[in-house]
Amino acid sequence: MILEAEFQGQEPPVLPSPPPTPPSAPAFETLSSSGGDNESITEWKDRIRKQLESVEYFTELDSESKRENSSSASEVTNPSPSEGTLRIQWKSLKEEVSELMRQLDNISFQEVNQIKKSITRKINDHPILVLKFDKQKEVLQSAAVQLENEIPDIISKYECKIYDTDQIIHAVDSLLDRNERDLDLILQLRSNRTESSISPNILINKNKLINDLLKAHEEEICLLKVEKCRLNEKIEDFKSKSLRDVQIVKDKIEILKVEVINTSKGKINYIKEYETELKLLQTDLENAERRAHRIRERTGQQQDWFGCPVCLCLLKPPLRIFQCPEGHILCEECKENPALVHCPQCRVPLEGLCSRNRALEEVARSYFS
Repeated sequence: MILEAEFQGQEPPVLPSPPPTPPSAPAFETLSSSGGDNESITEWKDRIRKQLESVEYFTELDSESKRENSSSASEVTNPSPSEGTLRIQWKSLKEEVSELMRQLDNISFQEVNQIKKSITRKINDHPILVLKFDKQKEVLQSAAVQLENEIPDIISKYECKIYDTDQIIHAVDSLLDRNERDLDLILQLRSNRTESSISPNILINKNKLINDLLKAHEEEICLLKVEKCRLNEKIEDFKSKSLRDVQIVKDKIEILKVEVINTSKGKINYIKEYETELKLLQTDLENAERRAHRIRERTGQQQDWFGCPVCLCLLKPPLRIFQCPEGHILCEECKENPALVHCPQCRVPLEGLCSRNRALEEVARSYFS
């Protein structure tokens, strides 16, 4: 319309001015449709939708804050949740006190219950852990006894080996004696003079056979002596191995005995720690129960000190506190109640005589901070 009027040479019509922007609304630039060259249509729609939702949210908060400042009602209500908005409902002082008392009782109950569970768990686990120490001790002692029983078996095993080797040595000695006797006979045979009637060839063959037999016996005697030395070394090796294996078993037994002692000490230390921890838990339980009792007493005192005697509401800041000429306190709502003409405690007339108790308000402010 404006462009047509300009092209026709007419003066464009005057448009009405736009309404002022709410002070809580975001800047107009935040609703810009430009989101970058690579932004898709779907992303752009989502971004715009989020921006619109944020504008609606700020607008609703701004309107609610205005209604709150313009009225003295204690409840602020937005449109129904079915329309996608938020409903805020303020609790009364009495409801706040009830909720606070319930939370304090719940916390104290949880603390006491948790300590009781720890005590019960520790008491239930105690015999199991003690039995575990006893079982460990039994296993160690059984292993030590088993090793002690192995010592005679080890000694007997090596004694059998030594005995068998010694029998072999005796057999070798017998062979040596026989070969030495045979060697003496051969030497005697070689030293005997032969008769002249024997032909030279037979004599040569005889001497050759005697020399070969002598050499064979000497070699056999040498081998038997070497074997005897080897068997004697084997016996000494068996003896040293027997001593070594027995010592190893004895060392293991000593280690097991030390472990048995340590297990017994560990059991004693555990029992002491258990008794100490149980006493500490019982002390913690007593302290927790005392704290819970103090919380209940403090809550009761709180209602006595800062409770209105008429409506029994908690005089919690920023609520103003008033008093009658005699000093009995009243809350602001009861003071403004036209039906209340006399002090409920001393029956003194209240009309025009109530004064504000700022000192008690300061005490309440410091108490609830």
